[in-house]
Amino acid sequence: MQYKPHQDRIAPELCWRRSILASAGLLPLILSSCGLASRSPQQVAEKGREFYAQRKYADASLQFRKAIQKDSKLSSAYLGLGLSELKQSHFDQAFDALNHAVIFGPNDDEAKLQLADLCITAYLADRNKPAGLYEQATHLIEEMEKKHANSFSVLRLRGYLATADLKPKEAIEFFSKANELKPDEGDVAMMLVQSLRMDHQFEQAEAAASRSIERNKSYGALYDSLYSRYMESNRPAQAENILKLKIANNPKNAIFVAQLCRHYWRAGKRQEVASLLQTLTGNLHDFPQAYFQAGDFYAQAGSWEEAIRQYRGGIAEDRTQSVSYKKRIATAYLSQNRTQDAEGILDEILRADAGDAEAQASKAALLVAKGSPADVDKAIAAFESLVAKDPASREYRYRLAEAYRVKGDDESARINYLVILKENGKDIPAIYALAQLNIERQRFKEAMHYANQVLAADPTHSGAALIRSAALVSAGQYNEARAALEHLIRDYPNLREAQLQLAFLNVTQKRYSEAERMFRKNYQPEKSDFRALKGLVEIHSAQRHWDPALALLRTEQKNFPHSVEVKKLLASVSAEAGRTDLAIPYYEELAQADPNSVDIRMQLGLLYQSEAKLDPAIAEFSKAIQASPNNALAHALQGKALEQAGRKQEAALSYKRSLAVEDGNPSVMNNLAYLTTELGGDLDEALRLSRRAVEKDSNPDFKDTLGWVYLRKRDKGAALQIFQTLTKQQPGNPVFRRHLEMALNR
Repeated sequence: MQYKPHQDRIAPELCWRRSILASAGLLPLILSSCGLASRSPQQVAEKGREFYAQRKYADASLQFRKAIQKDSKLSSAYLGLGLSELKQSHFDQAFDALNHAVIFGPNDDEAKLQLADLCITAYLADRNKPAGLYEQATHLIEEMEKKHANSFSVLRLRGYLATADLKPKEAIEFFSKANELKPDEGDVAMMLVQSLRMDHQFEQAEAAASRSIERNKSYGALYDSLYSRYMESNRPAQAENILKLKIANNPKNAIFVAQLCRHYWRAGKRQEVASLLQTLTGNLHDFPQAYFQAGDFYAQAGSWEEAIRQYRGGIAEDRTQSVSYKKRIATAYLSQNRTQDAEGILDEILRADAGDAEAQASKAALLVAKGSPADVDKAIAAFESLVAKDPASREYRYRLAEAYRVKGDDESARINYLVILKENGKDIPAIYALAQLNIERQRFKEAMHYANQVLAADPTHSGAALIRSAALVSAGQYNEARAALEHLIRDYPNLREAQLQLAFLNVTQKRYSEAERMFRKNYQPEKSDFRALKGLVEIHSAQRHWDPALALLRTEQKNFPHSVEVKKLLASVSAEAGRTDLAIPYYEELAQADPNSVDIRMQLGLLYQSEAKLDPAIAEFSKAIQASPNNALAHALQGKALEQAGRKQEAALSYKRSLAVEDGNPSVMNNLAYLTTELGGDLDEALRLSRRAVEKDSNPDFKDTLGWVYLRKRDKGAALQIFQTLTKQQPGNPVFRRHLEMALNR
């Protein structure tokens, strides 16, 4: 839709002091005479149309909204707002505005046309195919047909509806008629070609595309349809020629040149690629970004050294863009794991401009990649600073969350992902990251929730499907999990993660021979992937066959003496088998090799605790906390060890720290409630904690703690009710019986 400019009638002379005018009582009169007071809704909307014609779409939207504030039924303003929002890709706002345009302008065919077009576009793009959108589009088209039955717009929309209905013959009829009326409309010509292909009229589709190219030489999709057809039918020479024609008809379009380069690259014609890119870099007048485009092409192809050569060529030709080229070079180094070279380039950029936010972010990402605790802490500080300066930056906050995950601070990572979702609830990477985070923390219900959100937006997301199936297994829904995994393997036969997950499910369901076959098929120790070995060990462990499990691992340790994963398996299986004499030395060796591993420190602490070596256990939990101060589990484990050691005040503090990081853990709340009563603390707070613990988990021990708190608060009736119920449920439990006797004798 094209709006004609309308000359502004506002006078420029308003420059007197407002205070003088106001005191003289002349301000309203002057404002009115200058046209600045109460402009009509139509005048404001006209200003919006001027901005629209100038492609200032945000300004146009603002004016149209002002016009609507003045007249809430001005259909032309809603139409203008809808079109302006479309130009900004604000589809929900555009849909709402166009709906109002149709409601308040029932005879406005332009509004109906734009709304019908948006409904069909949204319907075709939505995998769920909402019936409401289809019905609304159909109704609008039928309304327009009453006055313009064979108009181009109606025929075009009818063609799209036929496409949505998977009726290619009808689509061909409508698009053919529309194409005859306006042969220069590229999208209609393209839809005619696609409909012919859907109807298996391949020769006619080729002919139609060739004819349309003569009328629409700049419409790239027409060339692409012929290219894909030629490649599908094994006609590479014709495919190459159509791309050459595309360039010949659009000689200043570098994107089309890159497309032919990709064709040559896949065909192994490296010299042709170099020659073609030379036509860009040798003509900087027409292609001022040629070295960027050439370097980016090689980078996407994984030819990093050639990419770097092109970027350096760009620096030589244009020093004013050297920083941008250097950032690309740093990325190329990082992609090759040449962290030292990348760091050197980034330091060079930051020496020249310490405030370069992009370089700061890249340097922080490099520090995360290095992985040492000190480097990760520096990266987090850098990202925190960037987020503070630019709170609206999704990229910086997402990288900050990822850095916290590397550090092991899952709670801080979770908080930052949630901030991203508060701004954009459909941010799939953030939703998926939360699904991963929750599955790692064994919060299966939450993991399932986020995985389902990802799959609703993208049913083909294999990572989310794997998280969902793992959550189903954890919930005991084995048949549903098996069906989901088998479906995933059918769709992605080479997806090892799905095969391994199904193999572990076979172990759970005691299908040991089937599990062993799958694990052996997927064992890839040469790639340092020992997940299948873990599965083979799990088969023995599930049957309590500890000696064969340990024997298998010792054999693999001889084959791969430097494998940390094999050593971890030896440590964990030894612990599971009750062989603390083997497990503790293994974990001590692992802790020495990786002193900041939170998991290793906690496992070692638990083993010491099982041997009643409480001081070493407390020391290990303290080291875990030092490595990850916001790890709620580490604080909770330290609290339990301190409590067992009789250090009750310190234990209570550890429990409080755990709950401060991750509120709601029923075991921690129960333990803190009990300690609070024993230490003579706030009994109301103890009661609150104990009640919350029981609400979250009906564990009999938690109920016993609640009864004990009631007893200490001298609420004999409430305490008796709990203890009597518990002793009926577990008459042989001496603790419950003793507490009941104490309540009766109170």
